[in-house]
Amino acid sequence: MFLSKKIQMKYYILIVAVFFSIANANAEKKEKIKKNKSKNSKISNNSKANIAADSIKKEENKQHLIHINKIINSTVESDILSGINYFNNKNIKTQPVWIPRYYQAYGYLKLSTISEKKEFRPTYLASANNIINGNANEEFAVLSAKFKLMDSKLNKQMINEVLSSLEYARNTNSENPRVYYLTAAYNNLLIKETPEKVEIVKINVLKAIEKFKTADYSNPLLPNWGAEEATLLLENIGR
Repeated sequence: MFLSKKIQMKYYILIVAVFFSIANANAEKKEKIKKNKSKNSKISNNSKANIAADSIKKEENKQHLIHINKIINSTVESDILSGINYFNNKNIKTQPVWIPRYYQAYGYLKLSTISEKKEFRPTYLASANNIINGNANEEFAVLSAKFKLMDSKLNKQMINEVLSSLEYARNTNSENPRVYYLTAAYNNLLIKETPEKVEIVKINVLKAIEKFKTADYSNPLLPNWGAEEATLLLENIGR
């Protein structure tokens, strides 16, 4: 039995519609795959770029750490000056940006106490103070207090400056463990004259040790001194 032309036409239209529907679906699928490939390619390129940037950063940090080590651990004046001069390079970019100036100040303060050329010590100290005064940052304040407390000629004016620096640092960042370590170190100097300072030393040095345990060390360039000194102080309170 033959279908009427009218019915045949309906079937034809239906078949054509199905064909175009399938064709459109396939086209959309191909376009989606193409977009996903493009997206994945961009992600891959971004990942490669990030890996390359991280690699460059690690290499730069490695160089920075070599010179930081010279400044902090060496007792040879030429090594310390080499580290200071390295960070004097204006092309050095770090995060945070104050890192180069911090280690320059550290080096100058150190030389102001250990330089064999004693006539240069005031010049080194002036250079350090110029840097510290130009940087409103608790780490610079703490650094200044550290070296004043190491000075055998610690006088009343210097003590006031130490206390002022520590107060500023504590108000700026109360989580900085070096603030509490140096507060303990300062009060430890007073124990012979004022024995009751022992409790203040204990409270602050224990607080420092606890805060050192939870400090963020993800950035290797940030100051991290003080933990060993705090432990040593706890073992030698009053000495």
